[in-house]
Amino acid sequence: MQIKFYFILAFLLNQFSFSQEILGNYCSNPTNKNNVKVNKACFVFKSDFTFEEYSINHIVSETKGKYEIKKKFLILYYDDVSLQNKSYKFKIIKNKNDILVIKGLNNPEKYYLIKTTNLLITSFSKTHKSLLLTI
Repeated sequence: MQIKFYFILAFLLNQFSFSQEILGNYCSNPTNKNNVKVNKACFVFKSDFTFEEYSINHIVSETKGKYEIKKKFLILYYDDVSLQNKSYKFKIIKNKNDILVIKGLNNPEKYYLIKTTNLLITSFSKTHKSLLLTI
């Protein structure tokens, strides 16, 4: 009976951890601060715990890495050589209704990411490391 209880408890905890699932494409809305356009960032979170980040400004840059979710924190580990050995930790404030709100622990600003289903990469140049996104 005691083994059955622990099995049920482990199953429920496992189901609870899936509520933190963030698979899919999320993008921030472009904003202007003091007439300066701020980058639009898009993240693609995959089931193998890898992610791709696209920053859109005058040029588009792409970075990749791995992510993990521990309790209410999203931790990003970048593959980029200039960013390696660094991890970025965000507190997950909201993860409902296709909206992911995260707050960087070193930055008081909140990031609102909206889930999109139509993130489409229309072209990519490996030599120039640029791509064009249609959102």
